[in-house]
Amino acid sequence: MDVTWVEFANCKGTNPDLFFGGRGANLKVNQARKYCDSCAVREICLSEAMNDPSLRGVWGGTTYDERKRRRRLTGLPA
Repeated sequence: MDVTWVEFANCKGTNPDLFFGGRGANLKVNQARKYCDSCAVREICLSEAMNDPSLRGVWGGTTYDERKRRRRLTGLPA
């Protein structure tokens, strides 16, 4: 079995709803970012999300809209 970066993520095993909006979305984003703040694989997670514009929710401590703005600023497809 291959081990991927996800195995080392702080969010592994948490409720995914925390990272994917819905009711109380702003509060959830702030809570999700707490997992990301000290995560050993945060940069890999963010890179994955930056390279896949279809990914929604909080990845690497950023929201979909934040990543979309970053992509535009860096010339990546939004």
